[in-house]
Amino acid sequence: MTKDSIREISARRKRTDIVLVSLLVFGSQLLAMLTLPALLPFAPSSLWQAVLTAGVVSIVVLALILPLMLRLTRKVQYAEKAIDSTNEGYWVIDADSNFVEVNPGYCRMMGYSHAQIMKMCIADFEEVATTAQIRAQVQRIIQKGYERFETRHRHLDGHWIELEITVTGVDNRYLVAFLRDIGERKAADAALREATQQAEQANRAKSEFLANMSHEIRTPMNGVLGLTEVVLDSPLQPQQREHLELVKRSAVSLLVILNDILDLSKIEAGKLGIEHVPYSPAAVMQEVTQALRARAQAKGLALQCETDPSVPQKIQGDPVRLRQILLNLCDNAIKFTDTGSVSVRAQAELTDTGHCELMICVRDTGIGIAAEKQEIIFQSFNQADTSTTRKYGGTGLGLTICASLAALMGGRIWLESDAEQGSCFYFTVQAMVAPAGQESVVDTPADPVRSPGADTTTAVSQPTNRRLQILLAEDNPINQRLTILLLERWGHDVTLAQDGIEAVSLFGRRDWDLVLMDMQMPNMDGLAATRAIRAAETKGRRTPIIAMTANAMNTDRDLCLEAGMDAFLSKPFEVERLRTLVNQMACDLPFAQAGPQPALIGDSQQPD
Repeated sequence: MTKDSIREISARRKRTDIVLVSLLVFGSQLLAMLTLPALLPFAPSSLWQAVLTAGVVSIVVLALILPLMLRLTRKVQYAEKAIDSTNEGYWVIDADSNFVEVNPGYCRMMGYSHAQIMKMCIADFEEVATTAQIRAQVQRIIQKGYERFETRHRHLDGHWIELEITVTGVDNRYLVAFLRDIGERKAADAALREATQQAEQANRAKSEFLANMSHEIRTPMNGVLGLTEVVLDSPLQPQQREHLELVKRSAVSLLVILNDILDLSKIEAGKLGIEHVPYSPAAVMQEVTQALRARAQAKGLALQCETDPSVPQKIQGDPVRLRQILLNLCDNAIKFTDTGSVSVRAQAELTDTGHCELMICVRDTGIGIAAEKQEIIFQSFNQADTSTTRKYGGTGLGLTICASLAALMGGRIWLESDAEQGSCFYFTVQAMVAPAGQESVVDTPADPVRSPGADTTTAVSQPTNRRLQILLAEDNPINQRLTILLLERWGHDVTLAQDGIEAVSLFGRRDWDLVLMDMQMPNMDGLAATRAIRAAETKGRRTPIIAMTANAMNTDRDLCLEAGMDAFLSKPFEVERLRTLVNQMACDLPFAQAGPQPALIGDSQQPD
């Protein structure tokens, strides 16, 4: 809209206002002259007195009405200025979709002059709609009264402009619209979607890489640890036994690093879940300190465990993750303490609603941590001492994982420490008190790979005289040799299948007491083979299938469960854990229900 047209409209509206005021004055005078005789207690004695009185009344009426009219006029002027100065588009069209008025913002937006647009209709700007379709839409909006939608209008140079239009019907004849250019917003949304997709792809690639890395490292580690235990179980010279114990300890330490990296990646990807099952916090604390007691005694340290009476006997939470935090903190305390003691103490705050805040403190008399280092130790790959002359090793991931696990359980972690004065690590966990009489979950022994150097010897399963017929599906030659050696040493017959296809074929030839199934195999993987075996089984008979795999992610467990496996043993496995499961089969002690939801047990590496 040009300045001349704006001035012309303003002048026209001022003339209209003058005419309205004149009519109002004349009408008020006429009304006063006609009604004064009836309203006044006296009648004017002459015409001039009547006119004079009517004039006074008119002035009073104008004094009351004129400010309202002036205020209304100013509001109209303000609205005109706002519409003319905004960068958003504004137009008025009639029922035939012809322009009645447009503002400069719409002219700039579309690249046309005011005069050009006033000769056009809305259909000239639309991408597909015809004039008839536009008019039908105009009529519909006029009847509806209001509508907001997104569309595209063609610019003078031919490119399309993304618009958000808010339209209001007026007098059943016109549409008044405000138009906003949303091209930048849509471009930003598209860029955000693309960035999100790229991030998701990168996250999937990272997860796949970590899963593959875990598998490729765990597979040879199973051979290293398993064969080392086999040799340690044979007669050896003292020096030979010492060397092999060092090999085993080094392999376990390497596995700790691998597990820490996997845990951190799962936390960062948001794939690490927290369970809510009933358990005893005191039992978990006793379990952890018992697992580490031999290591503490080897350094001459006293390891104490104390539970305040305020701690409930059972709470609803995740005992595995609580155990993981305690093992890490206690392991660090023992590692950084040369003389004195390490103590673990728990207390709780309870509410009337059954809510419990459990706070555990791990205190040591070790080297302590300087104040300026206390913040960074909870960051990934950061340690208090990063010099080349440092005495203590580690990846710097343990405390990061502890802090993340505490946050996932609704708590936090912090410390109080001074250099050479020992340290005290606190962490809290939010939970609910478990109802009375509810059974606790069966806590498995502490994960040995979480506490390197601790005594990981488990009770040897009692041997059995029953000879099992076992089908082993495994493609790795080292793991084949190790597993067959162990099973035959325990008195069982083993038939080897090199891949899933051969496993399914051998399964159909006879009855088996047990199937040990690897997940990743050529031609047909263990999941597909398990599904095929379950489909081929006769009604009423379910052969136990144990997954023995180097895949140790949460999703791997779920996949095994869905495929129909009964137990999950991640590599590298402890020899005694495998022996326990096998003996359980031999003694006819079912470790899994025959129903649709078998329980995954026996994982010795990754508590999930």
